Amino acid sequence: QNSLARAERDVYNSETGLFMGCSSFMESNSGYPSQYAMNGTLVGQTKALSTNMLYYRGYKIAADMGAVLGASEAEIRKMIEKSENIRKAVEARLWMPNEGHFSYFEDKDGALVEQNEALGESLLLLAPKFESENSRADIIFHNTHRSGVGIPCLWPKFDLHETSDIASYYHNGRIWPFVQGFWAIAAARHKRVDIFGEEFANLVKLSQIDKSHETFAEFYELDGEYQKIRSRQLWSDSGFLGMVFHGLFGINLGVDGIWISPSKPEWLPFSNTVSLLRIIYRDMELDIHVNGHGSEIDSFRLDGKLQGLNFVSNTLKGSHQVEIELFSNAVQG
Repeated sequence: QNSLARAERDVYNSETGLFMGCSSFMESNSGYPSQYAMNGTLVGQTKALSTNMLYYRGYKIAADMGAVLGASEAEIRKMIEKSENIRKAVEARLWMPNEGHFSYFEDKDGALVEQNEALGESLLLLAPKFESENSRADIIFHNTHRSGVGIPCLWPKFDLHETSDIASYYHNGRIWPFVQGFWAIAAARHKRVDIFGEEFANLVKLSQIDKSHETFAEFYELDGEYQKIRSRQLWSDSGFLGMVFHGLFGINLGVDGIWISPSKPEWLPFSNTVSLLRIIYRDMELDIHVNGHGSEIDSFRLDGKLQGLNFVSNTLKGSHQVEIELFSNAVQG
């Protein structure tokens, strides 16, 4: 709550209802038009989609924390109202109906850049109670550019003077595995098994380009090449693990427990049953077994007992078995 209050004081723009500042991870000299290079003051006057989605999520988490910690109803309601104000401002100011996606950022004069930002779109699609309109989500999935080796961090590329200095180009339309992870999880959350499977397969393929070095680089070119000096990156590894835990097995951590909604493409080389074993969560250890393919759950069993919901309460202790049967799920267009 104090951190959000400080941000409101320092970077909130009351005229637009959006927070100002750089995008969540892309820098001025490679992820912005040339006039922004090394110009923090100018970048600081923009309002980025991804950054505002993080503030939206921050208010939501603050409200949930307040409920758990016994905050007053007025404090909780204030956090919820502020998150809603951001949602309304993002939808009103950053949505580009003709392009069918949200803008990467609004500049200091209120103009929108045509580029879309993959992380921002992913965070928006993952945000609880933000993009609940299936029609708009489908439009975003359809119009967000994806290359043959994965989703670029922004697209189209900016016309920049790229040199041998990695920092001059590495955010300009390159493939970042952790961004692929967020995009894939968003697709799985919206039951887009086809898009989830595509991004999962692309990231696996990228990791195997160099057979002597099967790991995840920091970023990749659109042809799959990468800089040897940036050949190992922990958050790239985390992007892949996120695809497994939160996409393939569909683990979604909530205040009261875990919702489990798998997304298992039939065309990927998985066996009929995939298992994730010995997951430590609070005072329990879970084994999750998923049978079949698709994203529609036929049955959900906890310790052999059929459940009405695909949910495991956080009050359980000890070892438990989750077994999920999936319906066959046709690829969506």
